[in-house]
Amino acid sequence: MQIVKGSSLIKKVTTRSDHSTDIVLNVGEIAPQELWYLFSFGWKSVYFLIGEQPINESNMPDIKDVIDKDTWQKSQSQRLRNVLYVYRKKKMKDKYKEFDNYYTIAMWRIIDRFKEELN
Repeated sequence: MQIVKGSSLIKKVTTRSDHSTDIVLNVGEIAPQELWYLFSFGWKSVYFLIGEQPINESNMPDIKDVIDKDTWQKSQSQRLRNVLYVYRKKKMKDKYKEFDNYYTIAMWRIIDRFKEELN
C-alpha cells in the first residue's frame, strides 16, 4: 500500500447539507509520482489522519480506535439513498412529493445510464 504523507495548511472547513464535511488543504510541492497517486483517488473513499505534530508509527493511533463505526457501517446503497433524499429535498421537492417515488425513478435512471454505457 502506497501512502502519501506531508504537511499542509487547512485552508477551509465547511459542512454540507448531508452532514458531511469538506476540508480544503493547501499542500506544498508534491513529487509527480505522489501527485499521480492522489489523482487516482478521485471520488473514492480514503482514510486520513490529521494532527499538529508529524505522524509516524510510534504515535499513530490504531485505526479501529479512530473510525466512527456508525459512519462506516452504512452500505454504499444506504449512502446513495441518503444523497438522493437530500437532492430531492433541495432540487425536486415540487416535482416529487413522495420520496419513494423519486427514489424508484432515480435508481432506474442511474441503472439505465450505466447499461447504455455498456452498449
